[in-house]
Amino acid sequence: KEFVDTTGFDPRRDVYEIVFASPSGAGNSKKGIVLARGSVNWPSIMAAFKARGTQTVTINGQEFMQVNKRSPGLVGVLDGSILIAGEANLVRDALARRGSASALDPRLVAKADQLGARYDLWVASLVPAEMAGALA
Repeated sequence: KEFVDTTGFDPRRDVYEIVFASPSGAGNSKKGIVLARGSVNWPSIMAAFKARGTQTVTINGQEFMQVNKRSPGLVGVLDGSILIAGEANLVRDALARRGSASALDPRLVAKADQLGARYDLWVASLVPAEMAGALA
């Protein structure tokens, strides 16, 4: 409530889409990035965190908040409407790849379109389906 009151940003109201991404491989189980598209008043959010002493870093001329000192993370906004947050190295890598063409499997694109039209929440994963039964 304090965050919403201070920044005017309410994720329950202001976020329209969320994407979570995590690298595969050993040691990456707790690493990842989140991208959220929505109505983001970044100057208000930055002002609130700077008032509390949050440090910032500039990457490619854009200011990001540095969070979580034990496992350094970055939070920022792209194009005024996409919030990006995650482990610092992953955020930096994503920013470096931004604007680069990438090829998605057409079957995955078709499935994403189908699921997106039908469900509010869905997941795509390289994890074998048998493992889904082990999830809480």
